[in-house]
Amino acid sequence: MKSRVLVVGANGYIAKNIIGFLEKNSSNLNITTSSHDGLNADHTLNYYEGYDAVVKNVDTIIFCSALLANHKDISKVNTEFPLNLYIQANKAGVRHFVFLSTTLVSGYKTDQEILECSFQDKYDDPYSQTKANAEKKLNKAKDKTSLISLRLSHVYDDNLENFRGIFKLFYKLQKFNLLILPKQNIKKSMLHIDNLNSLIIKVIYSKNISGTFFVNDGYYYNLDQISKFVSASSNRNGVRHLHVNFHIFGLLSNFLRNRYPQFNNLTENLMFSISNTSKVFNWIPSAKMIDEVK
Repeated sequence: MKSRVLVVGANGYIAKNIIGFLEKNSSNLNITTSSHDGLNADHTLNYYEGYDAVVKNVDTIIFCSALLANHKDISKVNTEFPLNLYIQANKAGVRHFVFLSTTLVSGYKTDQEILECSFQDKYDDPYSQTKANAEKKLNKAKDKTSLISLRLSHVYDDNLENFRGIFKLFYKLQKFNLLILPKQNIKKSMLHIDNLNSLIIKVIYSKNISGTFFVNDGYYYNLDQISKFVSASSNRNGVRHLHVNFHIFGLLSNFLRNRYPQFNNLTENLMFSISNTSKVFNWIPSAKMIDEVK
C-alpha cells in the first residue's frame, strides 16, 4: 500500500519543488496537496477549518505554509495553523508531522558553528517570532504523532528567476561586472532545494523520530563563492571582486542599505551544523554551489 503524504501550502516555491520531486522519485507515495495557506484568502478565513477530514488516512504531513511579511494574519498562519493541524493529525493517527521552520529562529549571526537548536530571547521581526512560537507550541503539544521541525537555511537553486535575498542582491550589484566585498572571510550556511528534497524522502520513511534539525548543504560558503555561483547562473563572465577593509565596506553598506535591505546581515556569519541531521536520517546532501564554481 502506498504511503499517503499531505503537503500543506502547495502554492509556495518550496512546496512545489517538494511535490515535484516526490512525484518523480518515489512511486510508493500518494501525494495529496493543499494550497489552503491564506495567502490570497479572505482575512476572516479560519485557516485550519475542515482539516480534520483531510488528515484522515494520511501518513505524513509536510507543513510548508507561511507568511513572510508583516501581514495582519501572520500569527494565525505561521503559529496557530500548524498547531491546530498537528492536534488534528495526532487525533487521526498521522505518523509524521514535518514543520518547515527557519534558522532565523536561532539568530541572524553566529560567531562560531552552532550545533544545538536553541531559541533567542527576543525577535526583531514577526516572521522569526511567529516561527519560534510555532516550534514552542508544537513541542508542548507533542504526542503520538512524531514531530520533526526542520530549520532551513536560505534556500536556493540554479534558476535565476528564483533568486532572492543575498543571491538577488549580488545579481543586481554585478551588473557593472564588479562586486565590492569585505576582506573578512564571512561564512554562511545555504540550502540547495535538491538537498531539502532528498532529506524529505528520508523523513517520510523514518520511524518514530522527533526533534528539531538544521538543514543546509553541509558546507559554509564565503561571499566570493556565492558571488561566483550567481555570476555562473546568470551567464555573466568576467565579474571581478574588489576586497576592501571592514570599515570601508561598512560605510558603503550604510549608503546602500535603504535601497538594498539585504545589506543588514550580509557581513554576519551564519554557520549551522547538520551533523545531527545527517546522523539521525542517514542523509548526506549532494548538491553544493561550490561544485559549480570551481
